Amino acid sequence: QGRGAFNPATWVQIPMGAIKITHRRKKLNPSYGYRLVIMKKFAIFDFDLTLSEGFSGVEFLKYLHKMGVCPDNLYNRNLKAIRQYKSQKLCYEELVKELGRISVAVFKGRKRKDISEFAVQFFKEFKNNIYKESYALVRELKDRDYYIVVISSSPHEIIVLASKSLGIDMVYALKVEVKNGIYAGRLKVPLNDPKYKEKLMSKLSRKYNLSESFGFGDSISDLGILKHVGIPVALNASKELGKFAKANGWLVLNRNNVVKEVKNYITSRNKTYRNV
Repeated sequence: QGRGAFNPATWVQIPMGAIKITHRRKKLNPSYGYRLVIMKKFAIFDFDLTLSEGFSGVEFLKYLHKMGVCPDNLYNRNLKAIRQYKSQKLCYEELVKELGRISVAVFKGRKRKDISEFAVQFFKEFKNNIYKESYALVRELKDRDYYIVVISSSPHEIIVLASKSLGIDMVYALKVEVKNGIYAGRLKVPLNDPKYKEKLMSKLSRKYNLSESFGFGDSISDLGILKHVGIPVALNASKELGKFAKANGWLVLNRNNVVKEVKNYITSRNKTYRNV
């Protein structure tokens, strides 16, 4: 392009991500009027039922009850919530909120060190619930320079272990406030509320260009992730999300075909850029 043709507000999409040309805020060198900001490509995942089988938070509460940490009244609340969800008396969003409240009550007054040790022991068995295809998918995306993020409504103590096993770069999960090493009984990161997930993604989308980023979720409560990315994927989707995804032209995949289809999608997209 000729002299003066650059537009500081223009996004240039290329396979490696996006480059934004902006005016310098600080005049470090008067001979340069612009700076280049390389924007990351993200792959943002829900965890339960997207990357693994079952509800990790529910299973952790069962384990804590078995170990004498979760009292009977809270364990029964957990079982009641699951029964109501399965009988369609409780929607998924309300189930997640209730499970978060139960986790807060179980953790309250206990040492973080003790709960973390229980989490390590629990995860030794729960690790088998993570789909083997999830490991392959994360590896494929990392090999293609995607920054991998998990956003989960399950307890941080479990999700951080699962994320380490998978090779996840960043974790956002349900976090109970800790003071002086003791759980205070209040949520610090209330990811059991879908509105918080939406808020988190809105903040991320303001900071980064997500048009070349993937989002993966299994339920309608993951719309907070999926609506903010350029490449939304309904993975192992519920009937409700699958219907919504198809109506909007999103990718609808399952754990058996996701690695192949994502690889093909990226390859095809990169070829399109090279031919522009």
